[in-house]
Amino acid sequence: MRLLLDTQCWLWWFAQPEKLSEKVIEQIVDETNEVWFSVASVWEMGIKASIGKLPLSEPIDDYVSTRS
Repeated sequence: MRLLLDTQCWLWWFAQPEKLSEKVIEQIVDETNEVWFSVASVWEMGIKASIGKLPLSEPIDDYVSTRS
């Protein structure tokens, strides 16, 4: 199955996984699923981080894989 995660879900996965339900976590870690993340979310995170509305503990690059 292909999973397209929105920005908030993606951030919770890295920073606050306890906010995700068991079912969501199971789907994300299931290696038979493909986990996708929109480039629009990367853009959103970059804008919000640059104006101080999204404090990130790590650089944005650490949240986004460049693997294809």
